[in-house]
Amino acid sequence: MATRRSRHVSHSWPRPWWDNLFDTARGRLPDTAERGVWWWSPPWTDWAGRDDRIAARVRAADFRPTPPRPFADLSSTALLTVLRDEDRTYDHLPALRELNRRPPEPLLLSVVEHLSYAELHGPLGAALRRLGSAALPTARRWASTGHPLVWTAYQVLAAHGDGSDVPALLAGMDWLDHRVDDRCGYNDLADGLARIGGPAAASAVPLLRRLWHSPHSYERASYLRALVALDPAGAARHLAEGLWDCESEVRLLAAARAPLDDLTRERLRYLRDDPIETAEVRATAAARLR
Repeated sequence: MATRRSRHVSHSWPRPWWDNLFDTARGRLPDTAERGVWWWSPPWTDWAGRDDRIAARVRAADFRPTPPRPFADLSSTALLTVLRDEDRTYDHLPALRELNRRPPEPLLLSVVEHLSYAELHGPLGAALRRLGSAALPTARRWASTGHPLVWTAYQVLAAHGDGSDVPALLAGMDWLDHRVDDRCGYNDLADGLARIGGPAAASAVPLLRRLWHSPHSYERASYLRALVALDPAGAARHLAEGLWDCESEVRLLAAARAPLDDLTRERLRYLRDDPIETAEVRATAAARLR
């Protein structure tokens, strides 16, 4: 509970699920004091009133320095002027970060090719994704040329592209297959293929069946939605299996669409009556059994 994972748990899980970890976390304090704990966020702020040591760390965290914003007073037009300066009179990184605090700026596309992708990788990718469909021409060009921000290009195409972008999304699947360090992200491409649909997108079905066994369980809802959209008849087995999935989003989709037989009805009754199941899954299961 001392790493960023504790912050994720406290923000995404209902409080009763993590609050009973207090004694365990408190017992580990001597081992975790210097490990980049997010003391200024839950669960630590919630637990500060129950332990003096946690309270002291939370108070100390409140005095952490605020990152500088040297361009906070500039207009978006002036920020774009800074980014156009190829002589680097000013630092592009804080300028781009400041621009990302504003509404999406389509004129960024006029300077994007001249920026340092290595230095600005994260903020620039975020800026392009925020532009939505306006970034499609740039995304298509980047996807076809193996640009350093090709993954951002694939994400834009998945979210906003059309049938002409299916080959690029399939290429994105292959690109992920060949990554060694991190293979997360298939879910974004699966969502795009499901949204676009059609015979070309359906050619990804064998890969989606393989991905169903991915260790990244949070991605399985996207795989299941894509299988339902692209291979409705073949998705029946995955829908039935999804009733037992560890991810509530998968169970919700499965509860709504799994073929009904003796086994799935029994499981739906269990989901309907399970006191720790989500309200949405319980309600969906109940509706299917009427």
